[in-house]
Amino acid sequence: MKNPIEKRLQAETFKRLAETFLGKKNFSWWALLYASMIFIVAGWLPDGIAELLKKDWIGGGYKTIVSLAILFFIGFRLKKAIKYKGRIEVKSEQPSPAKAIAIFLSVLSMKKEIQGKEVDAINQALSQKTLNESALNRKTWEMPIIAIKHHMPALEFLYIFTSSGEDGSSKLIPVFTKVINSIFPVIKVKEFSEGGMDFENIEQVFEKVEEFYRKVKEEGLADEEVIIDITGGQKPNTIAGAIATLAFGRRFQYVSTIHKKVYSYDIGYFEG
Repeated sequence: MKNPIEKRLQAETFKRLAETFLGKKNFSWWALLYASMIFIVAGWLPDGIAELLKKDWIGGGYKTIVSLAILFFIGFRLKKAIKYKGRIEVKSEQPSPAKAIAIFLSVLSMKKEIQGKEVDAINQALSQKTLNESALNRKTWEMPIIAIKHHMPALEFLYIFTSSGEDGSSKLIPVFTKVINSIFPVIKVKEFSEGGMDFENIEQVFEKVEEFYRKVKEEGLADEEVIIDITGGQKPNTIAGAIATLAFGRRFQYVSTIHKKVYSYDIGYFEG
């Protein structure tokens, strides 16, 4: 039984093979026609020459002339294609506002004592109603706040993927939810991976992200209205999140830790 990642990668491999063979990024009947022409030439040209050597002037001549005509046509098109200037590049831009965003929640600190103090400070600020965005500056939770703020006021739903285990971020959901409700009171917050998951298990994370897309679709949201933020968590969950957004219409974003800006990325072939 193939896992979801293997299926997705096989689909992408087949797609790339077709693109390479047909010479087109997007499938078209013209591309299929060119491929068929190549097969005709590969079969008819040697047969035609062989028949001419046997003095079968009609059959051999017909196949040879047609094959040479096709080769001339393909050569002409190939010459034009070589002159065409396209490029492979990474296209990054600030994403358009989404109705729903999913994030990977990081812990506040890998050290329990420091994290305990951070949680106490946040709870105190919440109780005194003094918590604001600046209180989270230079902390791991600064990034999701920036990611969420970018999509306001269009944003309606926040889905949270958390890590499991004694030191996982799932245990921090209650306080993080209070933080979001305090800073962004209009947003509906939900822990999608209730109880957390292993952020280092790429397959598990991938399946959970796929489940997330199915869920939001059932709730009436299109892929274009949803975005995955892969800034938080660990490197394996970042990889899984990026893989899951390879499907057409899906987007992922990343918050630059240097410029504190939100970027979405698209890798592809662009005209120019």
